[in-house]
Amino acid sequence: MELFARNISNLTDARYFAAYLPTWISIDLPDNEPATFQRMSEIQSWVEGVSWAIEPLDVSQIESAEEQLNIQGLVLHSVQQCLEAPSHLAKFLVMHETEDIDAMIDREIITGLILTPSSPWDRKWLDTTECWFMVHSEEDATMALKYADYIKGIVAGGGPEEKVGFKSYTEVDALLEKLGVID
Repeated sequence: MELFARNISNLTDARYFAAYLPTWISIDLPDNEPATFQRMSEIQSWVEGVSWAIEPLDVSQIESAEEQLNIQGLVLHSVQQCLEAPSHLAKFLVMHETEDIDAMIDREIITGLILTPSSPWDRKWLDTTECWFMVHSEEDATMALKYADYIKGIVAGGGPEEKVGFKSYTEVDALLEKLGVID
C-alpha cells in the first residue's frame, strides 16, 4: 500500500515520513510570505525521491508556489479550486461533497480523491480513479484495510509538536504498522 504524507509543516515531519518512502509529500501553504517559501524549500532540500504537492488556502497561491518550490501536485478542498487550478499539476481532491465528482473524473480534471470514513463518497470511484484513504485512528485503518485491494494507498499526516522540539510518532507508527507500511 502506498503512502501519501499530508499536512507536513516542518522538517521533523518530512524526515519522519521520508523514511517510509512515500509516493507524495504534501506541505501546507498557509500564506504567500517569502519566509514560508524559504522554509518549505529547505524542507524539500532534505528529502529526495518523492513527488511534492502543496495544500494552498486558495488557488491564487499556486503560481507563486510553482515559481519558488519544486511541486508536481495540489491537495485541494473544493470542486471550484480543482476547476481553477492549473491543469499541468496533479490534483487531489479531499472529499467534502460529492457534487460534480463523476464529471471531474470523466473529464480527467482530478488525479485522485482523498477519502475519509466520515466524508460522503461513492464506492464506484474506487474503480474509476485513484483513491487514497485518510487514516487518523484505528477505526480508519480498519476501514482502509477493508478497501486495500481498491485504493491506491493511505494518507497519513504530520501533527503539532507536543512541546517545543518534541514530537511523538507512536500513534502514527501503530497505524502504519497495521496498514503494512512499516514491517
